[in-house]
Amino acid sequence: MIIYDIEIQKCIAKNGETRQPDFQYCDGFKDFFNMGFACAAAYDTARSEYRLFDEFMLDDLKAAFKRTDVIAGFNILNFDNNVLKTYEFEIPDGKCYDLLPEIARAAGTPNDYKGLGLGPICQANFQTAKTGSGADAPKLYQQKRFGELFDYCLADVRLTVRLLDRIIECGHIINPRTGKWIRVNRPR
Repeated sequence: MIIYDIEIQKCIAKNGETRQPDFQYCDGFKDFFNMGFACAAAYDTARSEYRLFDEFMLDDLKAAFKRTDVIAGFNILNFDNNVLKTYEFEIPDGKCYDLLPEIARAAGTPNDYKGLGLGPICQANFQTAKTGSGADAPKLYQQKRFGELFDYCLADVRLTVRLLDRIIECGHIINPRTGKWIRVNRPR
């Protein structure tokens, strides 16, 4: 299994947010073609290793995906996979395990992800906060602060691995909305 996360090159302005003149933006959360791939971090369970991939290592990431049976992550079906598909990645949905929709289903709200971000879930389950915000990752990329960008992406993957390990080992996590245990489907 490969557990991964990507970061993008261009900022995404939220509704009503003023675009900062020093940064480049894409045209929203569905403009996958113009987001640009900045980096990815991945954990390969077969090799027990973490790896970072910059924008020049997309072929290496493709090769890692091809040799694994399951590709896992947090919100990969709605975001990460769609960005990678603009770089000619072939990622069958049936090969993917996405923690976010699995957790939303377990919480009884399969179409409502509000309050179920990686940060709140890890805070509720491990009393651990994220190291930053995905909204700041494109700014780090554009400012050429690559060390900070890679550290942030890798930290998110480490949290995702920890959360997935909890689901695989125990089958349940704490719902951050209610503080109650919910049973989450494990990857197949």
